[in-house]
Amino acid sequence: MFFEEFPNLIKDENDPNLEIEKAFFTIPEENFSNDLMGRWSRDASAMFFLNIAHLPSVFTFLMDLVLESV
Repeated sequence: MFFEEFPNLIKDENDPNLEIEKAFFTIPEENFSNDLMGRWSRDASAMFFLNIAHLPSVFTFLMDLVLESV
């Protein structure tokens, strides 16, 4: 999953998986079964988003996350 096919899992802004991936960034850490699972989930989501950051809604979502952390 995380090799050749990985960057192509989300094709466009209409992909239903996009909302699932966004949720991984907004779910409180205490809702994961442990810290490691929370970190891995966020790391995987970040990899998804870096491959599709050129999509306008994804770029806006990522920029909003960055600005919230400042």
